[in-house]
Amino acid sequence: MIQYEDVVLQDLDIDTLQQGCFLADKVFAFYFAYLTSTNKTDDVLLVEPTVSIWLARCDQAEASSYAESYKLSTKSLVLFVVNDRDPYCEGDDGTHWSTLVYHRSMNSFIHFDTMKGMNHSAAMKLYEAVKSYMGAGGQAAKLQASKKKKDKKKNARSVCKPSLDVPVTAVAGMPVFRESEDIQQQSNGYDCGLYVLAIAEFICHWFINEMNNIIQDDLVSAVVKEVVDHSVECQMRDKVLGIIRKVGNQKQPN
Repeated sequence: MIQYEDVVLQDLDIDTLQQGCFLADKVFAFYFAYLTSTNKTDDVLLVEPTVSIWLARCDQAEASSYAESYKLSTKSLVLFVVNDRDPYCEGDDGTHWSTLVYHRSMNSFIHFDTMKGMNHSAAMKLYEAVKSYMGAGGQAAKLQASKKKKDKKKNARSVCKPSLDVPVTAVAGMPVFRESEDIQQQSNGYDCGLYVLAIAEFICHWFINEMNNIIQDDLVSAVVKEVVDHSVECQMRDKVLGIIRKVGNQKQPN
């Protein structure tokens, strides 16, 4: 057993990193917690599978409460994990993982599915459940960021002046749903979860580069070109297992 942050990995969870196995939910939770703690940015939120699946099923009041607690309306990027589990079944009956990313500056949800079309309906269900809680996106988000910068420059004399900024809500539209048509397709029926982990890792790094004004492709193009290829299937299991072992060794007493 290994504990990292609030995630407890049992041996059975770790065993799913063996070749040919579907990843356990706790492996996603561990890796998301690891990425969050090591990248140290509050502008990216990685939503683990059990929560993503619950959001697609829960009622409006519960979804609203989660959105407020985790400040979905303020995040620049939010990654959800999509699964094709029967929404009326409480068991682990799903057979495929995919990734749904909300990108605020694009005001879009982008679905990355490495088995094209298989999780479309599940992704749409999750999108419909959370889209109204994401806050201002696109041009509205840019205006909001610009306004924050202006506010920082105001001195005490200008505080009482009426604001001429366009209200953010006046230009905020509902985010749209997009399928990433060019995403690499997996070569087998069980490595889908590895692609989700690889995309999560990449968007954390991509966002840091964007904040540091490092020239790069847009998020969708970058994921397609730089992340999702068959090397994920060859390398990601060993990479995650190595991190788990490293964390486990750090927790051992001297």
